Amino acid sequence: MRYLKRIAVLLIVLSSTHIQAQTTPTIDIVLGQPEANPGEIVRAEIYIRNGVNIGGADIGIAVDETCLRIINRTTGTYLPSENAAGGFSPFSELHDHDTRFAAAITDRTKLANGDGVFYTVDMQVTCENGIAPLTVVFAELSAYKDPSADQIEFIAYSMATETVNIVNTQLTIGMEAPPLTNPQPLPIIPIVLIGLTAVGIGILITAVVILRLRMADDVTDS
Repeated sequence: MRYLKRIAVLLIVLSSTHIQAQTTPTIDIVLGQPEANPGEIVRAEIYIRNGVNIGGADIGIAVDETCLRIINRTTGTYLPSENAAGGFSPFSELHDHDTRFAAAITDRTKLANGDGVFYTVDMQVTCENGIAPLTVVFAELSAYKDPSADQIEFIAYSMATETVNIVNTQLTIGMEAPPLTNPQPLPIIPIVLIGLTAVGIGILITAVVILRLRMADDVTDS
């Protein structure tokens, strides 16, 4: 009996250690390109990384109001947000310069692990040049402590409690340095022509000098 109790205690300790050792999840904004020009459409993917048994997420971002305007948001594949797929969306809003979206599962087999795209936003560049920041302004995640347990217990992660890592980014707009132009070598033909012209002038001058000397000799002989 004592042996069985020791095994039970050991299993509880190991289970607790595994939960505590879970990697802190990260919210990461990833741009499709580091630079853009005025009027261009740029895409940003909102990633959840290092997730373990994630059952719900609520993430909001904001973009630079001067240089970027959100024109579209697309739900990712990290968590389902529709009933038919085993999830739902309890909150969603979309504005020109910020957006927020939440999703939660209704089917435990849809728990998310590892890395994945939570949602994607398309933005239009609205300024001539500058540095446009994209920042996470709200983040809450909930994970199932034990997906197989009858009684559900959650592990909460949030930006407010600093239990989730945040990776923001920025877009460089219209500031690409112009390409360096290599000096073009002088064409060979003009150089040859210039050389020939110089030689021709030299020969002409020499001929005139010789002719004058001969004329002088003729005058002296006569």
